[in-house]
Amino acid sequence: MLILKNVTIKNFLSTGQNPLKFDLHKHKTTLMSGDNGAGKSTLVDAICFALFGKAFRNINKPQLINIVNKKQCVVTIDFSVGNNEFHIVRGMKPTIFQIFKNGDLIDQDAAARDYQEMLERDILNMSYNAFCQVIVLGNANWTAFMSLSAGDRRKVLEDMLGIEIFTVMSTLLKEQQNNLRNDIKDIDANIKVLENTIELNEKHKASLLQHTEEAIQEKKNKIADFEKQLVPAREKRDELASKMSDIEKVLSKEESTKDEMSGLVDEVNKIEHAEKQATKDIKFYVNNSSCPTCKREIDPKFRTVAKQEREAHLAKIGERKNLHTTQIDVLTGRLNKFKKLGKGLAQLSSQHQDVVLDIHTWTSAITQLHEDIESLREEKPPLDPHDYRADLDVELKKKSDLIDKKDVQSVALDMLKDDGIKAQIIKQYIPVINTLVNRYLERLNFFVKFHLNEKFEMEIKALHKDDMSYDNFSQGEKMRIDLSILFTWRDIIRQKKMNSCNLLILDEIMDSSLDPQGTEDFLEVIRALTPDNNIFIISHKRDQISDKFDNVLEIVKKKNFSRIKR
Repeated sequence: MLILKNVTIKNFLSTGQNPLKFDLHKHKTTLMSGDNGAGKSTLVDAICFALFGKAFRNINKPQLINIVNKKQCVVTIDFSVGNNEFHIVRGMKPTIFQIFKNGDLIDQDAAARDYQEMLERDILNMSYNAFCQVIVLGNANWTAFMSLSAGDRRKVLEDMLGIEIFTVMSTLLKEQQNNLRNDIKDIDANIKVLENTIELNEKHKASLLQHTEEAIQEKKNKIADFEKQLVPAREKRDELASKMSDIEKVLSKEESTKDEMSGLVDEVNKIEHAEKQATKDIKFYVNNSSCPTCKREIDPKFRTVAKQEREAHLAKIGERKNLHTTQIDVLTGRLNKFKKLGKGLAQLSSQHQDVVLDIHTWTSAITQLHEDIESLREEKPPLDPHDYRADLDVELKKKSDLIDKKDVQSVALDMLKDDGIKAQIIKQYIPVINTLVNRYLERLNFFVKFHLNEKFEMEIKALHKDDMSYDNFSQGEKMRIDLSILFTWRDIIRQKKMNSCNLLILDEIMDSSLDPQGTEDFLEVIRALTPDNNIFIISHKRDQISDKFDNVLEIVKKKNFSRIKR
């Protein structure tokens, strides 16, 4: 049995830095009251958050952190399951999620999501949806069992009866069936390959001797064709090589010609520099009668002689320049010829490479054909088809075994369907559910006949009235039905000794839906519950009903933070 003992809340919703601690196991009945917005429902949200990581009401996780302090939101809860004591710490900013068992931290090797699944599956033995159906009844985020779809009703009952394992088994079997189908497909492909291989080997063995000589002769014909092509190709290769050699001999003089050309160009450049200097000097003696530096007059006779000497020197320089220019023109013509020869050599070289490549290709082909002929002459018969038939027999046996396994799993899947084993188990509980619900309806002084069939369809018969649906009833009548179903679930869980819990929280269910008589009837039922229940009633009706509870807590708001006023 799951026994929730206490919960401590800090910086959660309206709770501030000073923690609020609720003892969940000390009193059989506890009334919690307070003004609207004081934080009465915070207890329900905190318990759900500690156990399942989300609130009971429809509140986003970031909104659960106290809006004033905005950090260090922590909720801890202590509970026992059998002989084991557990302590959970869950918080935000910073994120905390720790589970202690008998004082030791349970390793969190996997992701937080897996850690939560382990908590629900192996410790609580209860999901969030089951918790909200059998532990908490409230107006905020609770959906009445009869407001659920037939499929969701089935899921809730499967969860409470502990038969959801059959759904898990069905899912696993479906995955295995899919894997088996894929394995059978793979084996079918292997069988097809083996069958084709056997057929090809048999045909090959039958035709090998017949076609070997034909293949050898065909290759000999190809060899002859290649050898015919090799004769002119080799002649052309030699011819191209001879032409290339002749051109290369001529081109061997190209570098010396370039060097000679370079020397003449340098000489011309020097001559042109001397021409510029002589022309400059002549222009000076023509235009100046005195020295521009010392201002002394230059002798006219000296100027005439100097001018004549430089003009004579300029004439000699011009002759040398013309001679070199003529030689440069000759060398330029020679270099152009070399350039043309170079282009011709490149073309011949390309042709030569193509011919050499053809010769190499044909020679290699001839060599390969000779090797192929030898291989054909020495070729051994193929593997005995019996070897492949043995492999085929193995694959056929594998397929047969997989088909047998798949057939067995198909039978098991049929049994695990909703109308199989689960239906048989649920069928046994439907009469018990109907009996218990009707018994609680009578104790709540609501005299109708409730009937839930195996398809989870509900019928309710009232006195002197035709069959009525759940929605035909008033809110107070619906609440009596919901309470009767809630008490029924708790009875069934307690009888099965699975995922039962000491705690029952009813959040403001008496404030609007139940009239005074309904409230009194409800309290009578509460008092009649077994001693191992701890019941928290959240209500505004403190003045009318506080004397009927073992413990009374008043939640008040002080400086925007919730406090407990006892």
